[in-house]
Amino acid sequence: MGPVILVRFRRSFIWATDICRAAPALIISNPHITLRGTVLIIPVTGAKRRRPGYEFHVEITKAECPELDKDSVAKVDQIYCVEDRLIPDQYFICGLELDTMRRIYAKLLRALNFDKLLK
Repeated sequence: MGPVILVRFRRSFIWATDICRAAPALIISNPHITLRGTVLIIPVTGAKRRRPGYEFHVEITKAECPELDKDSVAKVDQIYCVEDRLIPDQYFICGLELDTMRRIYAKLLRALNFDKLLK
């Protein structure tokens, strides 16, 4: 299951001014093998911010993650490495099921141009 957590986004590591606050994000790395104290995340935002026809915004419905406030999208083209100290304690939102994570990772591999290497 993919953990959706609350992260304190900061302007120092992003240039999108609309998410310089605590916001949901999906952890996409294995914290046991990445650099100690860091995780790779992608932001999760409301579905109304989805760009029509843009394949790298993957829908996460409220049915798939009832703890989210609304239907959302995972922005798989925006990958950030953050220090785990930026993840407030007790801010686990939900865990995404395997089918949802497969959809997200398929688009992530395509965004990284790795999709052809794995065929």
